[in-house]
Amino acid sequence: MERIHPIKGLDILVNAFLHVIKQNPEIHLLLAGDDETGYESEVRKWVEANGIRDKVMFTGMIEGEAKKKFY
Repeated sequence: MERIHPIKGLDILVNAFLHVIKQNPEIHLLLAGDDETGYESEVRKWVEANGIRDKVMFTGMIEGEAKKKFY
Protein backbone atom coordinates (compact mmCIF):
# COMPACT_ATOMS: atom_id res chain seq x y z
CA MET A 1 0.00 0.00 0.00
CA GLU A 2 2.78 2.35 -0.89
CA ARG A 3 2.08 3.87 -4.29
CA ILE A 4 0.09 3.60 -7.46
CA HIS A 5 2.76 3.11 -10.11
CA PRO A 6 3.02 1.31 -13.49
CA ILE A 7 5.51 -1.18 -12.03
CA LYS A 8 2.76 -2.54 -9.75
CA GLY A 9 0.92 -4.28 -12.60
CA LEU A 10 -2.44 -2.67 -11.98
CA ASP A 11 -3.39 -3.25 -15.61
CA ILE A 12 -3.12 -6.99 -14.93
CA LEU A 13 -4.96 -6.62 -11.63
CA VAL A 14 -7.90 -4.76 -13.20
CA ASN A 15 -8.21 -7.42 -15.92
CA ALA A 16 -8.05 -10.21 -13.35
CA PHE A 17 -10.61 -8.45 -11.18
CA LEU A 18 -13.03 -8.45 -14.13
CA HIS A 19 -12.94 -12.24 -14.06
CA VAL A 20 -13.25 -12.41 -10.28
CA ILE A 21 -16.40 -10.30 -10.14
CA LYS A 22 -18.07 -12.61 -12.66
CA GLN A 23 -17.79 -15.36 -10.05
CA ASN A 24 -18.45 -13.14 -7.04
CA PRO A 25 -20.32 -9.94 -7.97
CA GLU A 26 -20.36 -8.73 -4.35
CA ILE A 27 -16.58 -8.37 -4.12
CA HIS A 28 -14.82 -4.98 -4.21
CA LEU A 29 -11.26 -3.92 -4.95
CA LEU A 30 -9.42 -1.38 -2.81
CA LEU A 31 -6.43 0.38 -4.37
CA ALA A 32 -4.35 2.27 -1.85
CA GLY A 33 -1.26 4.38 -2.21
CA ASP A 34 0.05 7.72 -3.33
CA ASP A 35 -0.12 8.63 -7.00
CA GLU A 36 3.45 9.85 -7.54
CA THR A 37 3.42 9.67 -11.33
CA GLY A 38 -0.15 10.49 -12.36
CA TYR A 39 -0.75 6.82 -13.17
CA GLU A 40 -3.91 6.69 -11.06
CA SER A 41 -5.83 8.60 -13.74
CA GLU A 42 -4.96 5.89 -16.26
CA VAL A 43 -6.09 3.16 -13.87
CA ARG A 44 -9.32 5.07 -13.23
CA LYS A 45 -9.93 5.19 -17.00
CA TRP A 46 -9.60 1.38 -17.21
CA VAL A 47 -11.97 0.97 -14.28
CA GLU A 48 -14.50 3.33 -15.88
CA ALA A 49 -14.15 1.78 -19.35
CA ASN A 50 -14.88 -1.65 -17.90
CA GLY A 51 -17.94 -0.46 -16.01
CA ILE A 52 -16.62 -1.36 -12.57
CA ARG A 53 -16.34 2.09 -10.99
CA ASP A 54 -18.77 1.04 -8.25
CA LYS A 55 -16.54 -1.96 -7.43
CA VAL A 56 -13.18 -0.18 -7.10
CA MET A 57 -12.17 2.25 -4.34
CA PHE A 58 -9.09 4.47 -4.46
CA THR A 59 -8.10 5.51 -0.94
CA GLY A 60 -4.80 7.31 -1.25
CA MET A 61 -2.08 6.45 1.26
CA ILE A 62 -3.05 4.32 4.25
CA GLU A 63 -0.64 4.23 7.19
CA GLY A 64 -0.29 3.09 10.77
CA GLU A 65 -3.13 1.27 12.50
CA ALA A 66 -5.47 1.78 9.56
CA LYS A 67 -3.01 -0.04 7.29
CA LYS A 68 -2.90 -2.99 9.70
CA LYS A 69 -6.69 -3.24 9.60
CA PHE A 70 -6.72 -3.48 5.80
CA TYR A 71 -4.21 -6.33 5.85
